[in-house]
Amino acid sequence: MWEAAARFAPDLVLADHRGNAVTGRELEALPGWRALTAAAVVEPWNPDLPCSGAAAAAFLRSVADALELLRAKG
Repeated sequence: MWEAAARFAPDLVLADHRGNAVTGRELEALPGWRALTAAAVVEPWNPDLPCSGAAAAAFLRSVADALELLRAKG
C-alpha cells in the first residue's frame, strides 16, 4: 500500500496521530513507509473532524507551516 503511494513522490504526508493509530516506530519498520516519507515533510494529523473552530485553525496552521517549509526547501 505505501509503495503505491510513494510513486506519487509527495512533498507532504499527513500521518494519523490518534491514540489508536499505528505508531511512527511501527511505520518506520515498513520499507514502503520509508520510501513514501523519504523526501516528504510528515505532519501529524487527526482525520476526525475538529471539535471547534480553534482546533480546525490549529490544524490548518500546522499544514500551512509544513507548506512553508516545503516552499523554503524548493
